[in-house]
Amino acid sequence: MIFKTLCCRDAATTCNSIKSRPAHHFFALLKWQRQWTGIDTVLLAVIVFFVFMVSAGTGYYLHDSGYYGFWYQHSLGHMAVQVYNREGLKYAAPSAGSKLERFLLSGPYVAAPEGIKRITPQESTTKSGPIRDPILYQYYGLAYALGLWWKFVGYPSWTELIIGIALFHAITIGLCYILLRQFSGFVLSTLSALLLGLNHVMLYFALCNFRDSSRLLFIVASFLLLAILLKPFFSWKRTIVSGIAGGLLLFIGMGFRSDFLFLVPFIIIAVFLFHGKSIWGAWLHKAIFSVLLLAIPFILSATLIPKTTKIPNNQHVTYIGLSPELLDVLSAPNPHYYWGRWYSDIFGFVAGNTISYQRYNLPNEMPNKPENYAKALNGELVRLAYYYPYDLSMSALACIFNGTVKAQQQAESLFKMTSNMPFYQAARIFSKGLLEHIPSWVVAGVIFLFLICNACFSYRRFLFFLIMGMLFLGMYAIQFSLRHYYFHLLLPCVCAAFVGTFIWRLIFTLLHFRKKALQYWSNAMPRIGSRLGGALLTFSLLGIILLGLKIWQNHVLAVEIERIPGLLQTRLTIKTSENTSIPEDAANVIFKRDVKNWEDIRNGNVFLTFPALGEEVLKAKNPRAPWNTWGYGEYLVCYFDLTKSDLSEIPIWVHYQLKGQSRPLAILNPTYLNKTRDFSEKLELPISTRDTYVMVLPIYFGNISSFCGIELSKEARKSLAGAFVFDAPAEMFAHVFIWSPISRKNFPKLNRFFTLQDVFQLNNKNL
Repeated sequence: MIFKTLCCRDAATTCNSIKSRPAHHFFALLKWQRQWTGIDTVLLAVIVFFVFMVSAGTGYYLHDSGYYGFWYQHSLGHMAVQVYNREGLKYAAPSAGSKLERFLLSGPYVAAPEGIKRITPQESTTKSGPIRDPILYQYYGLAYALGLWWKFVGYPSWTELIIGIALFHAITIGLCYILLRQFSGFVLSTLSALLLGLNHVMLYFALCNFRDSSRLLFIVASFLLLAILLKPFFSWKRTIVSGIAGGLLLFIGMGFRSDFLFLVPFIIIAVFLFHGKSIWGAWLHKAIFSVLLLAIPFILSATLIPKTTKIPNNQHVTYIGLSPELLDVLSAPNPHYYWGRWYSDIFGFVAGNTISYQRYNLPNEMPNKPENYAKALNGELVRLAYYYPYDLSMSALACIFNGTVKAQQQAESLFKMTSNMPFYQAARIFSKGLLEHIPSWVVAGVIFLFLICNACFSYRRFLFFLIMGMLFLGMYAIQFSLRHYYFHLLLPCVCAAFVGTFIWRLIFTLLHFRKKALQYWSNAMPRIGSRLGGALLTFSLLGIILLGLKIWQNHVLAVEIERIPGLLQTRLTIKTSENTSIPEDAANVIFKRDVKNWEDIRNGNVFLTFPALGEEVLKAKNPRAPWNTWGYGEYLVCYFDLTKSDLSEIPIWVHYQLKGQSRPLAILNPTYLNKTRDFSEKLELPISTRDTYVMVLPIYFGNISSFCGIELSKEARKSLAGAFVFDAPAEMFAHVFIWSPISRKNFPKLNRFFTLQDVFQLNNKNL
């Protein structure tokens, strides 16, 4: 009975009206009135069971190969043990070498050692008490889920967690089937659900990245709640039950991953837009639902909210999540900036601490004063949106249309690691053949048809889906990676199932009830035409907005480039020395792959150092700057007079002295160095017009490595007109690289200010 409540208000009326009103059979799809039948119950059970068995089998193979399904195992394992011991959500750091520590760091097949059932003072270096690290409060749901699962199986074991994760994934796919059945037939719903559940990429991350994949269940549940709210008639019972269920869903889901809360405003908007005969109708139902939805999670998590707001996690992940290392994968068109070559926590800390000191005179650094760090990054993100609105918008659009295909292409790296897993290979054969050759325009076309189909029925619904879809898929341009693949596959699958059912209903109606259907549609065509016209006008308006953002961005950036000479008062002394190529053995400290092109590229280059940018000199000038923990950033500004040069580009190698190494290392692949990353890079600076170019290069001085100079060819050295530092750094961006002609007339001729390429990417292109 509950599924009939979910799927249609009056299924019998809908189905019986086919003969009398055949067109209604077609438009019932757009009204989201679906009938739940006995075959759906059987299919749901079969899908959940089959996905669970495949997931569990694959999980054992993965974990037997050393893969872990629980990120933050050591940190969250502390709390899970406390939950298992019925001591609540507490933290206790284990003593080095203790049984507890060995268990938390153990492999997946090591069961709980003797003595883990109680944490004794000898086992713990800190007294058991409330959690000390605020970031762990964000994952209270994960910790409780792990502890309660151990209670269910009878003892703590990482091996038994495999079954729990597989069950979680199977339930998620079951909810996907129920969601798909809201507006699609059982055949397409079954195929789509199996594609989601057995897709080799989603299967891998569901089992090996539970911290991220667990949120999919709550996102699907939120979409299902939205589907229920799209039905225009609500009883008091459904209002109260939906409000309470939605509130509990938010509270539980917040403890797994909080980013799914992005859907909450759309749930409330859906209630006001689609419930009742008008926006202002049934206002008491809407108000009670909204209060229940928001009040329940707020009250239940009241003790946790103040603690989670103390950390600048959202600002940090947003700032580093827009790095070109991630955005370049999406093939976003011509970005005009880079504010960090690598996706690196350390880069974010350095940039945030530098901004905090230069712009706000707040020397306390992250993690000592996280509120200062949050303030600095909030201000910088606003500035980035002010200067680069067009590029940010285009990155979001690239994520919407290219995200599914690009993530699918990235998944090829997984196959080498999982070649000996029969379940996984079967899933790969099933999904890879379906998805491997799908171009981006097909995904874009399916989404477009979904919007147009809904526009035929309601312009409000079209606008709602357009805004929600753009924000939901576009926001994953931030931190875009393979772990977000399932979000980019979920909505296209939903859209494809809807469009497929729409086309089938259209053909069926024309074949069997052509005369009556055409008569019905001819009467409705003026309304449908006006709605489609509104949809096309909306698309045109979006294009005009993008054009306006591009014009604005080009203007403000040209003004900013012209300001640079007025901020440069200190000319740097340049010391030039002949540079010898770095031996291959030194390069292999970082690289584990091709370095064969180094020697022929770099023979005859010169090495430039800047004594005034030495670490000791800068420390003397900026004693209050954040040097101790992460480091401090500065700008190196170089002018290249290329009016008489015949160079087509200028390759520059930026050198960093890695602490503990005898010589500088250049062109470092983004890899972990002593559990962090270095910022060394190779720049290929294009020359589009004969002019004087300015290069604004953010550089870094810190505990892991420090800037020590640049390397370039002798021809490029002759074009170097001078090097400077900013004397008013607070007026400029923090850690944004710029390469641009200084003449405003030549500014539009350069499609992008600069191009950054590292050897790692070049070698991959040559493979």
